[in-house]
Amino acid sequence: MSRLAMNKAGSPAKAPADAAVAVLHAQEGRVRLLIARQRDRWEVIESRTLPNLEGAALQALFAQHDVQRIVRIAPGRETMARCVSVPAGDDSAMASAAALMAEAELPAALPSYRRAGGVLPESGPAEMRTALLTGWMQAGRAPEPVMEKSDAWPEVWVAPIAALALLRGESGRAAVYCEGAEGLICLLVPGAERAVARVLVEKPGSGEAWSARVAKAVEETAQMAGVPASSAQAFNANIRLGSQSRLLMEAGSVSALKARVSGIREDNNWLDDFGMAVGAVLVAGSGQASVRGLASLHAETPREQLSLVEAGTQWLSRPRHAWAVVTAALALMLLVPMGLACGRLALLERRTAPLKDLKVGREGLEKRAAMYSQLEGSRWPMTKLMADIAAATPVGVKLTNMQLTAGQAVTLSGTAESAEMVTKLQSSLAATHVFSNIRINRQDAKGGSLDFEITGRVTANAHVPVKVTEENDFTSKPLAVRLYGEGASNTAAPAHDGGHEDAPRRRGRGETRASSGDSGEKAAAGESRRPGSGGKSDAVPPPLSDADIAKLDRNKAMMEWVGRQTYTREHPTLDAATKQRLLDESKKAKEQMEKLKNETKGAPAGGGS
Repeated sequence: MSRLAMNKAGSPAKAPADAAVAVLHAQEGRVRLLIARQRDRWEVIESRTLPNLEGAALQALFAQHDVQRIVRIAPGRETMARCVSVPAGDDSAMASAAALMAEAELPAALPSYRRAGGVLPESGPAEMRTALLTGWMQAGRAPEPVMEKSDAWPEVWVAPIAALALLRGESGRAAVYCEGAEGLICLLVPGAERAVARVLVEKPGSGEAWSARVAKAVEETAQMAGVPASSAQAFNANIRLGSQSRLLMEAGSVSALKARVSGIREDNNWLDDFGMAVGAVLVAGSGQASVRGLASLHAETPREQLSLVEAGTQWLSRPRHAWAVVTAALALMLLVPMGLACGRLALLERRTAPLKDLKVGREGLEKRAAMYSQLEGSRWPMTKLMADIAAATPVGVKLTNMQLTAGQAVTLSGTAESAEMVTKLQSSLAATHVFSNIRINRQDAKGGSLDFEITGRVTANAHVPVKVTEENDFTSKPLAVRLYGEGASNTAAPAHDGGHEDAPRRRGRGETRASSGDSGEKAAAGESRRPGSGGKSDAVPPPLSDADIAKLDRNKAMMEWVGRQTYTREHPTLDAATKQRLLDESKKAKEQMEKLKNETKGAPAGGGS
């Protein structure tokens, strides 16, 4: 099994303490080899230039220094890069956000194993962080692994622009790497509002003409990043001073690099040759998963790691292994004494005799359980049905008799102030969708009221909650308030008597229900019809309506998109409905993010920023 573990964000796991890392960089026809080890800080323990990649010689060198992993720098002419902003957060959240942005922002033609994203280290707190997205295009046959036994020394690849970004440290200064013989220019220029990363492929050149091309690329990139022209001119002065240099960094960045990594020679030519290898070590060996995500490129599709069961099945699929197992099994069967087999058979027959009675008893229990299950599914929720009828009964109607029998019609009888009240009761019951075939069988005038009888059927929606409306919501506006005005309650008389002299003669809705219908039960019934308002789950993101998504700003839309995409990836066993909801909400959140991005910034400038 490979010793290079991968975390959930897809970035390599942090190297163990005191582990050595080897970096190989093909640079203008030569191979630069650098081996570094991490103790209290990174230390360069070996740096040499090789004519080619010889596996036998490298294997002995790796074994000598106990190299745990190999990091290779991808061909710069085949890479691309751009910078985007992501919300600041914990390390794992930013690593997931950078990986998702790499999938969304880089060209769709790139396979997943040839795209990477990571957050650039910055000093001080910030609401937004700069994420660097890198891609490696397929320009031909994939490079072969350095070692034949790739499991012993796992390989990952890093784009040159990513190694250049880590050489700057947390200073946020500009840096340039170029190879005149290859016509490659990698630039990273931070500005006040955003940072710009570019990978340019020019015609190969050298001398003053090549220096002029690099200086022009620096000025263009600085303008895109919003950097003053004077700063670009000062940086270009260093280019003219070191026209033959490949790695161009400000003096402060070089000093900070030597403080972070020991073993760097004072010779500037050494940095030209091995500087990018040092940057690759800082990427792959970073203690932050959000930075290590930049070292997740692969030349070919990573080989799937098989579980123990899968590996055993694959082993048995080979004919000679299968025959060996069959032969061993037959030998064991022949070596088992026949007498022991007969004795075990007799013992089992005596012990299994009582099982026949147990089987009969089990079948009886299963039938009873099936009957109970059927009864459980067919019975009516009587308490809920009574509450639904009570909520549908308008003020001015008094129910004196209620008959609820499972499988039969529902019969309601009582008195009402007018025929309109009876009709309103009929309409309210139909609006619940719990009752159907509601008919008024009888209406007899009696004194100042009207006796009535209504029958109906309970539908298959008996267990479905009834929608709470302003008219049947007796929790927000109790019956006493509707009868006697504000200040009244179901347990106390109203605070004033004005305008309610006939209150004692009116038939209270509380009197029309069961004799135990006090205000507490009404409130409970009302509250039971409301949707649950419990605290949302810590695991599944809550639902987002289209209106809620439309109110999100770009940062919050990005966080909602990242959160739902990450949750569906980390929970492959999620049920289909919830997963589809999260994916739909994620898609809408991304559309909102892109919409706000276009409104505020417009289309991005050219140059791969």
